[in-house]
Amino acid sequence: MVSLHQDRSQSCRSVMELPSSTRIHGVNCKMFNVNTIRRYAVACLCASFIGAVLSDCPIPEKHPNNGRMRFQYRRDVNMTIAPENYLLRFQCNEGFVLKGAKAIVCVSDEWTKEVPVCSKMSCADPPSILNGDYLLETGVSEELFIGSIATYNCNDGYEFKNNSNSILTCHLFDDINDAQWKGELPTCIEKESCGSWCFNRWKKGRRLLLYWRCS
Repeated sequence: MVSLHQDRSQSCRSVMELPSSTRIHGVNCKMFNVNTIRRYAVACLCASFIGAVLSDCPIPEKHPNNGRMRFQYRRDVNMTIAPENYLLRFQCNEGFVLKGAKAIVCVSDEWTKEVPVCSKMSCADPPSILNGDYLLETGVSEELFIGSIATYNCNDGYEFKNNSNSILTCHLFDDINDAQWKGELPTCIEKESCGSWCFNRWKKGRRLLLYWRCS
């Protein structure tokens, strides 16, 4: 395997063997005969510049859906070809998460990674509760996207403690740019029961009133 140092040396030697003034792919390379060291340095500089000119990558035709590309400089927004070592960054809109590389680099006429995609954020499975379960309302898709609702119910013989809220919603928290369940997780407790019942009645005028109570 040829090392990077060897590869550069070979490039420099190939340029140094050219006439003192020549054009290579539109690049004007002039060699100076002041001394060998200076001629070598100029040749290496010229070879590096030629490599940068010849190595380029086409800019992706469009921004990722629900996201955008970020160029190194604002003036590059209309650029169609990126030079060697050019860096492209990617960012997703709120409510979407990046799937893939956050940045790609132009190396030897190719981008180091594929252009990423922006996927809609979703919540993890809702938390489970003791003595109860939940039903999900996810819309058309089964994914737990932002806006999905988890409605909790208690098992038979149990009820919500303190009439707690039974609904959680998949919500986008802007401060952390993440989707999580919003709402207080309910608690199911055992219903109160009476050990024995007493039955009482009395007459009031013509109407018979009945009531019962726990003893």
